[in-house]
Amino acid sequence: MNRLVSRLLVLMLLIFPQNGWADSCDHGVSFSNGNTTRDLTAKVTCVDGEGRLRRVVHFVEGEKHGLDTAYVNGRKQKEEPFVHNQRHGEVKRYDLKTGALTDIETYVEGRQSGLDTRFHAGGRVWEKRWVTPGETESKMTWDESGNLVYMNCGAHPVDAKHEAICAGGSVSLHYRDGSLRVKQSFKDGRFHGKWTEYNGDGSLFRVHHYVEGEPEGRQAYYRRDGSLEAEESIHDGELVGVQSLYHPDGKQVADRWEIVDKRVVERERFYQNGHRAERRVRREDQVVVTRFEDAEGKNVSTGAYLSRPRCERDPLCYGKPVGEHQDFHPSGKIKSKSLYENGILSERTTYDEEGETLQHERYYPDGSRK
Repeated sequence: MNRLVSRLLVLMLLIFPQNGWADSCDHGVSFSNGNTTRDLTAKVTCVDGEGRLRRVVHFVEGEKHGLDTAYVNGRKQKEEPFVHNQRHGEVKRYDLKTGALTDIETYVEGRQSGLDTRFHAGGRVWEKRWVTPGETESKMTWDESGNLVYMNCGAHPVDAKHEAICAGGSVSLHYRDGSLRVKQSFKDGRFHGKWTEYNGDGSLFRVHHYVEGEPEGRQAYYRRDGSLEAEESIHDGELVGVQSLYHPDGKQVADRWEIVDKRVVERERFYQNGHRAERRVRREDQVVVTRFEDAEGKNVSTGAYLSRPRCERDPLCYGKPVGEHQDFHPSGKIKSKSLYENGILSERTTYDEEGETLQHERYYPDGSRK
């Protein structure tokens, strides 16, 4: 029984559409009942059961040629230009409640190609984008107040202003509330020059530099309180030279490392008072030499380790201890010396605060004392 009712409802919807009655068209045309426009050259007008416009289509020798305009309850919904049965020109859509234009799309020989413009409810332009099959899309987007919120440079500019900016100008982008989000510069359609970005509360977020579309040179990041958080240097798409992280004051370096040929070769960490906490250096023989110091600048320990290949980019990641290692008393005097051979302790000497030897031990490879 339920299936029968469902089928009857579907049948009624086909016979009586949403406007209550089936559409009727002049010239004997029926868009839902096969090809009834063969060889037809005329303007075909369709109305609903209440006599309200539903569709106006132009035909030439059986093909759509001219405007095809659709209506809902007598209100214009869409205009589509056709040439020999293919969309060609500006397709326009309208808001059924207000009649306002909502968007315009451009077609060429049946394919969307060209300027696409969308509008906010109040009539302001919301978005312009240039669509070309197989090419990078260009776009500009505005909020309801007219503030530019997004822009990129694609294969074709959306208007003269867009063309001027992409050729070699700068632009400001905004958050939805109108506050400044980004200041950026372009050259030949690519990022070029200084890029400054802000948080939603107006505080500085980062300052980057670009050359012909790629980040190049100093790049800086900031905390919300305005203090400098980090700096990095980029060349040819790779981190190079000295990179730094800062303590909360934004002045004193907390962590710095140097990159040469895509590898970290030296790293230092600092206390907030400026004294160095540790230093690690990768030698040419791939041994990592370490030194740790206390907040007063006195030595805590030194050592050397074999670098582990899987951690090649980070000298903090080291393997077996090698060579001589030293530990120090709080006074800074030597507390112990240890010798390692391929990661195995072979000899250790301990000292008191006065530098006198307390104990000297030697070890077999299995760890037992000699």
